[in-house]
Amino acid sequence: MISKKQLKSELQLPTVAVIGEILKAAGRNPQGQTVEDADAELVRVAVTFWRKGHSYAESVRQAKAQKSDAQPSDDSTQTSTNGNGALTLQRKVQTQQAKLALEKRQTNRQATVTRATTDAVENETLYWLALAAAEASPQVQESEPVTQARDLYFSLRSGQLSQDEAVNQMGDQLESLGFFGDENLLEGFLPMEASLTDTELTEATN
Repeated sequence: MISKKQLKSELQLPTVAVIGEILKAAGRNPQGQTVEDADAELVRVAVTFWRKGHSYAESVRQAKAQKSDAQPSDDSTQTSTNGNGALTLQRKVQTQQAKLALEKRQTNRQATVTRATTDAVENETLYWLALAAAEASPQVQESEPVTQARDLYFSLRSGQLSQDEAVNQMGDQLESLGFFGDENLLEGFLPMEASLTDTELTEATN
């Protein structure tokens, strides 16, 4: 410990107020007539920067940096070690959080795929069950398109319609179903004309 007056004389300062301002800038208590040895050392280094025109705060900062580079104390080493340890721990926590977030996203995506697959299976099953149930239902059998197609079938089978008439009616119904009159879809399935001779019928079947 050293008195401020002694330190003033040693450093040839104009006033002890300089020492007080440096201590204040360093976060030390500027009151009292004496200075701790560590603080006195800080003042000695800071004064060299203050004489170069730096502010008290900048002089203290430069002094601390120079002191740390020149000979770090045990306390500084411990602080640095603790700081690195805290930083390492923080990085580990962040890495773990990122890993958990990624796993959660992957789990959510897999759950979405599973739900979508389950829904698709249920919908597809329901479609085929509904189709099987609907084929004989009144909503289907008594609907206008089915009734027209059925009447056409029996008219053609009973000979009430010629092939040309059947083709025209089929074309109209196909067009109403969205096939745009593509009666060629049924080519090869229509019966032969009733006016064919036996010879022509034999040749056609051979």
